[in-house]
Amino acid sequence: MIQIKYNRIQKLPILIGVVFCVLLGVQSVWAEGSKDLYPAGALGGRGMLHFRHFSDVNSVPSFVPNPKGVHYVYAEEGEQIAIATDAQRSSNPRIFLYDPNGTQISLSFDGVKGHIPNRTAELAGPKLPNQASGGNYYEPIYYTVPRGGAGIYSVEFIGDERYNDVYIPFSKATEWPAASSIYFLVAWDISVAKNSGSTWNWVKGRVFTYSLSLFNSIVPNPPIPGTTGYPITPQEGFYGQFKFLTRDGYVYNFNSNGHYGGTIYVSASNKGYGKEDNSEEPSYQSMKAINLGPVRIRYGFPDLIGTDFTKYCRVFYNLPDSNMPETAKGAPGGNDTWLRPKEKNATSMVTNTQVESIVGQQYAKNITFDNESTSTYKIVIKPKAGSASNFPQRILQGRSILGRNSVLWDGYDGARNLVPLNEAIVSVELNSNFGEIHVPFINGQLNPRGLILELLSTDLQTVVSDKIYWDDTTIFPGLVYTNGGRTYPENANHILFPNGTSSHVNGRIFGVNANRFEAAFGFNTALDTYTFAQRSTISEEVNAAQQIADLEVVAVTANKTLISNGENIVYTIKVKNNGPNDVQGATFTFQIPTGFTPIKQYSFLLLVVQKVQLSCMMHKNSGIHQS
Repeated sequence: MIQIKYNRIQKLPILIGVVFCVLLGVQSVWAEGSKDLYPAGALGGRGMLHFRHFSDVNSVPSFVPNPKGVHYVYAEEGEQIAIATDAQRSSNPRIFLYDPNGTQISLSFDGVKGHIPNRTAELAGPKLPNQASGGNYYEPIYYTVPRGGAGIYSVEFIGDERYNDVYIPFSKATEWPAASSIYFLVAWDISVAKNSGSTWNWVKGRVFTYSLSLFNSIVPNPPIPGTTGYPITPQEGFYGQFKFLTRDGYVYNFNSNGHYGGTIYVSASNKGYGKEDNSEEPSYQSMKAINLGPVRIRYGFPDLIGTDFTKYCRVFYNLPDSNMPETAKGAPGGNDTWLRPKEKNATSMVTNTQVESIVGQQYAKNITFDNESTSTYKIVIKPKAGSASNFPQRILQGRSILGRNSVLWDGYDGARNLVPLNEAIVSVELNSNFGEIHVPFINGQLNPRGLILELLSTDLQTVVSDKIYWDDTTIFPGLVYTNGGRTYPENANHILFPNGTSSHVNGRIFGVNANRFEAAFGFNTALDTYTFAQRSTISEEVNAAQQIADLEVVAVTANKTLISNGENIVYTIKVKNNGPNDVQGATFTFQIPTGFTPIKQYSFLLLVVQKVQLSCMMHKNSGIHQS
């Protein structure tokens, strides 16, 4: 009988990051991209999109694992993908589209299609397919998804200009920067149009990325002549907003709320910064970032798939479209990858724990279980209740992956003795963090207003929680910051503050009243803000039937005593099982005399030269003859 226990801890909130989106209602927006970051009336400065220069493959500014401004868009048969940027102002392609198999799609540009010419056009958005001119709309480049072409398409952006080490004037979010040799994209958009009868409409929540790097024009490079350092003014913070979708189906709002940083790096994962000795295991701490090499190792390079233990969130401009499938074609090689998973929680998760024999192994077992969250596992092999056996329990621990897990148990108890047959149970305990999310804040010098972080309900209409966690005790401990100060408290992790800290009250505030970037707490740091939707302990118990056999070779006889070269000889082997159990697949070895080769095949497996192994069914106190 399988017993499943749930020990549910209260729902906790969540996430962190570097940009967000707080609006819950349907927005009458005609685009997905920069217009969502800088709508009419937007506060603060305009972050411009980093990308690779078209003639410099290796040009990667700052901490940018995504140097081509890569975005993804899910589209179905008959729908049209519409794309545009401010850089696509000639017939030379600066926009590249790839189908779900990774094949580049040929697009034709004429200097008008795919170009966002100014702020007025950015706000108006792209024309719908077959829409008449007018209304300040710009004409994007269109692509119609063919039959059988549904899936995740990828889009790359590049630009015409090379980066010049010159001062780039501050640009308000609501303004259009003056034309100059800017290395960055000012405006970009990807939208999906769907036809219903004779009417086309935009479908929101189809466009996402896994990392975004935005240059914040508040930082002159180098400093403005005649000034000291990098002065700032209150209106220059970054207020961009995004939605984050976790691998287990949770959606978060994140509002940057006016933080200051030369580069705004937007990404989120289920792990944050890994430990120094194991980058796949979360440290739940911030880290120094004097050298970005360790940051890249411990955070990883975000991509569509991730690793067994690290999954990077989908970063959306709008609420993810709930009509998208759970998986879709679009992974490398044209394989499927996750897209819009259903929300997982403790009451819905089934672990399907099993203890399975291993072919060719008499005592070892694979303990397998399913997992749909970020978890650590604890497997306990212990005596059954009421059993006469009282062996010391054996504990196996580690970090589980999403999906099917398999953990090897060698069949021994805590004292290194074999566990008796039918006297043991295996208990699998998963300490699960559903909706766990970490967002890196890399070289974000000042955060005087604090981040606003919100976990949304399953229907995306209600804010469930706004709690966050952090631990900055590793950031230059003891150093006094006179320009704005440190976070307070420095350690607000989930152990000291299990109920979290409301991000509306204290969104890990630091740098209050600072007047420049120098000597700020966030300088040369990689800060981690994290949260959970739900923390639960899930346990399941199954029987562990251990088979123990004592095989004895009773006799070996040959049918000849003298043979000539090339003749055959038959050996008859008598084997007995002295118990204590009947066993399936028991093995023993027989040493073949030097110079002989077996010519008749039984269920033998050659182990080494001149040795064979026999696998058979052996009943207790029974014997068999094999020749």
